[in-house]
Amino acid sequence: MRWRRDNAPCASLTTMAAVVARQCLSFSRNAVVPEDRLIRLEAAAFPIIKEFSAMLSHARATQEIRAHINAAPLGTFHLLLFVTIMSVLVIDGLDLQLLSLVAPVIVEEWGLRRSDFGVALSAALVGMSLGTLLGGMLGDRFGRRKILLLATGLFGLATVAAGFSTDVTTLTILRLVSGLGFGAAAPNGIALTTDWLPDRLRPQATSMLSIGTPAGGMIGAMLVLVLLPSVGWRGAFFACGALTVIIALGIVFFVRESPQYLIAVNKGAEAEVALARHVGALGSLATAEAPTPTAMAAETGPTFDGSQKIFARDLLRLNIGAGL
Repeated sequence: MRWRRDNAPCASLTTMAAVVARQCLSFSRNAVVPEDRLIRLEAAAFPIIKEFSAMLSHARATQEIRAHINAAPLGTFHLLLFVTIMSVLVIDGLDLQLLSLVAPVIVEEWGLRRSDFGVALSAALVGMSLGTLLGGMLGDRFGRRKILLLATGLFGLATVAAGFSTDVTTLTILRLVSGLGFGAAAPNGIALTTDWLPDRLRPQATSMLSIGTPAGGMIGAMLVLVLLPSVGWRGAFFACGALTVIIALGIVFFVRESPQYLIAVNKGAEAEVALARHVGALGSLATAEAPTPTAMAAETGPTFDGSQKIFARDLLRLNIGAGL
């Protein structure tokens, strides 16, 4: 392969070669590389070395966090976290199926043909697909707890608003908005739970959370059959939306941001506080020094924790399945 100046790998190798050339120059008086060129190349190499050092530092901190969580006993925080996230997923499934359960009543009340209602029924699924894909990326960028809270509040308020709908167009738009919240809540909720739980419980927790949404649909079907004659379809939307908002308040009180995410965004002090409060004290993460170039050379390569990014390789099947 012929390396060109505008080739990204070539640029990285060139800047790293400048450091090697500088070291060679310090041992040899016969070096013919111009000094000013070496200085320019070293200046270009510095940001890359600094970024790689930070990556190694974050990887070590993430490994320390996982080891600390694995060794710590389970507590009330873990139980409340799991119950809250499960509640989000259950109400997610209930809300997702709600329109299809009350559709016959709405069609009759509005005097519509069944075919006219198809777009409204599919809007939530379209929004959910988009929300699943966008929610993971937004969670990695802005924080999983923030996006989970925003998504849950969004589909809760949109569900309440859907109860005031008077036409198919308005209902379709509100269900599309609700779907965005449905989709964004699931990946961030599952990621938060697995980040806080020890490795020995992560497979079981993920399996249990994965059935939360379909379980919500089953529960919703039973509740609607019982309550629909007395509260009507609008009352069903109001009740479901209000319950969702209450669960969103549970996120505020019982769910905390992932310490792995806080480390990834250079908030080591906040990660220490969160761990000390909910798991147990851990050594300083905020003052960990980045490794020197010599130490970097001795590294065999960083090992990144799978929970550091929602779109990590070991979560590939989960993301594809959720998107589908």
